[in-house]
Amino acid sequence: MQGLKVAMAVFCTACICAELVAQITESGWARRGIKVVAGLYILAAALHVLPQLKAEGDVFSIPTVSSVELGTWEQAALAQTQTQLEQDLEERFQREAGVSAGVALALRSASDSVTVDSVTVTPAADCTPEQQQAVEKIVEEALGVRPEWNAPGGEIQP
Repeated sequence: MQGLKVAMAVFCTACICAELVAQITESGWARRGIKVVAGLYILAAALHVLPQLKAEGDVFSIPTVSSVELGTWEQAALAQTQTQLEQDLEERFQREAGVSAGVALALRSASDSVTVDSVTVTPAADCTPEQQQAVEKIVEEALGVRPEWNAPGGEIQP
């Protein structure tokens, strides 16, 4: 690999020299001649270095990381979508229904779409039945699913 780097450096230097000679002598033949010689040199250097690169390539291998460790991009996109939907719904509950409520979504990815499996809403302790109905309406409009309710203490409300 070092040999190829040196060959590239010599080629670049030769090209710069060709430009300088062409500027000084104002002739294109000098530039072309130096570039041809430099091109032949780089070709010879590359042919000399290629067997070494193949041997080094057999020794060096890129470490593999399984997708189980990091997750797939689809899983990451699904998690990001879920987080964003939950935040948007919580803000909408506050803005439209005047109630603070947490939301937990369960999303499922199909072959070409994402569907909502379930929605669990945990309202604040002071949530009124009217606010609860408003939250249900928001969830049904936004996601097309009727939410399940968790009381602030963890008990499921009817």
